[in-house]
Parts: sequence; structure tokens; C-alpha cells
Amino acid sequence: MGIGTSLALAVSYAAGFAKIGWAPSAVGNVVRYDETLSRKRAWLRFYGTLGGGAMAAVVLALVTDLRTLVLFAALSGVLNGLFKLTALGKMPLFYTATILLLYSANDITSGSDNVLMRIGYNLVGITIGVLVVIYPFPRMVRLVNPKSTIEEPDKP
Repeated sequence: MGIGTSLALAVSYAAGFAKIGWAPSAVGNVVRYDETLSRKRAWLRFYGTLGGGAMAAVVLALVTDLRTLVLFAALSGVLNGLFKLTALGKMPLFYTATILLLYSANDITSGSDNVLMRIGYNLVGITIGVLVVIYPFPRMVRLVNPKSTIEEPDKP
């Protein structure tokens, strides 16, 4: 996780991200000790980020009143709670929509720009997290413990 978050932070600085913490936090959210679990979490986060971002973008394209925007954010938050224990709830679909809508409430006119920017930041972090877990992690563990059962990704 340290390698991934450091790399995501470096990319955030180099790319001039306005919010440098989003990509490293995405890495931290997907990287777990178990390689398979990390991949599953990364794909769920990836699809949840895209889906929640799309939901937020649609709402921001149609809504011009701040009260209505907050109402949609609250509805999305309630749906997140209701679906928490389901397969749909395990991907951060409604959570992402809620967060993006609430962050966009500061300046409703630049809402779609904020949504696209934050989706990009998350996707950078998710991608870095997956790459770190799939490639260097198994090799590093094998260097420390040659009897490790962690398999290389290209081996059956």
C-alpha cells in the first residue's frame, strides 16, 4: 500500500491535481493483503466510480436549484444505506454519487467539471493500486519469503 500511495501522490503532484489526496486514498481503498480481494475491490470501485459519477453528472446537468441538488444527494445517501449489504451496495455507486453531489453543492455551475475531475483522480488511484498489487507485490513477497504461496499473475 505504501508503494501505491506514494506513486499515486507523485502522479498527483506531477499532473498538478487540485486535490492531491484523492488518488492516494483510492489506492488505500483497494489495496489489501490478499491479491484477489484487492482486484475485486478495485474493479468494484472502478465501476462504482464510473456509475456514481454518471448519476451525479446527470443530476447536475438537469438540476439548477441547490435545494433540489441536496435532495438528490440525500436520496443517494439513503439508497447507499439501504443497499449496503447487497451486491450493488458493495460497489460504491450511491456513495460516489452522494459525495460528488455534495462536493458540487459549493458551486453548482462548475459541478460537471468537479465530477469529471474527481472521477479522473479516483481512476488514477485505482489503476495504480491494481498495478502495484498485481505486479511488484507477489515478487517482493517472494524475495522476503521464497516459500510464499502468492502466485505470479501470469502463472496458473
